[in-house]
Amino acid sequence: MKLKCKVLLIFLIFVIFVGCGERHKYKEVKLREPKTKEFQSKKLQQPSVHIAIAPVISPQSSLILYADFIRYLQEKLEMPVEIIQRETYTEINELLINGDVDIAFICTGAYIHLKQNFSVKLLVIPQVNGKIVYQSYIIVAKDSPLTSFNQLRDKNFAFSDPISLSGFFYPKYRLYKMGQTPRSFFHKTIFTNSHDYSIKAVAENLVDGAAVDSLVYDSLLKENNSNAKNTKVIERSPFFGISPVVVRPHLSPSFYKKLQDVFTQMAQDETGRSILKKISIDRFILPDDISYYEPVEKMLKDLKNN
Repeated sequence: MKLKCKVLLIFLIFVIFVGCGERHKYKEVKLREPKTKEFQSKKLQQPSVHIAIAPVISPQSSLILYADFIRYLQEKLEMPVEIIQRETYTEINELLINGDVDIAFICTGAYIHLKQNFSVKLLVIPQVNGKIVYQSYIIVAKDSPLTSFNQLRDKNFAFSDPISLSGFFYPKYRLYKMGQTPRSFFHKTIFTNSHDYSIKAVAENLVDGAAVDSLVYDSLLKENNSNAKNTKVIERSPFFGISPVVVRPHLSPSFYKKLQDVFTQMAQDETGRSILKKISIDRFILPDDISYYEPVEKMLKDLKNN
């Protein structure tokens, strides 16, 4: 099965990079096996709680990683909790806008996009390694001769998602400051839909470089992930506000407070701390200081206006 999947991946990349007649078109490559279970969105019917997790990592990995967290949340809230998955950040945002989920773990870029165009409310902010910030990493293969972003000109490059801060907006803004665009600078670009797949694409030399979430990358390195180990970081972005947890518009104030209590108190009991460690989070804090998101808002406005 693994051999078949790898052959299929190589074939897909070959078709995109060799068979495409237009030089600069963005292409989406789904570096994943078929889902084992299809999750269907449905209108909320309390007392169930619906939670969405953006595909920062692949859907299969998210299910495994957050299984204990979902069970913990269900026990503390004393009501069923259902996880809803989608393939893109935009689809997760749509679930929030339509009221199909109560809670969502979303990326910073998706949060700013929601904030600028719709109504969304911060619930809590994760703290990781004592910080509430993260970066975009520009990575290449470990044995690649490339050592700087400029050397990626006319190379093949992987983005994660069209509204990902670390996986798309930052490198796009980086190019904007250089007077370039992804289409004018790179030879070919693809979207992988998750950061672990972008790392995999670089490690297997399907692309020359990629922009990825520092938290995902560092976590995979810590776990001795073979794909991460076969890549290297050649550039780090400035620090940005970390990916937050948000709630849908019009959530009742009492339930909002109850959710905040459950999230922020996780680090105070042994079971909660164990689960937080599994998902590489120190604790959840209240969104009292959101100044770290201001540079991201400016970046997105600059890109939109230009």
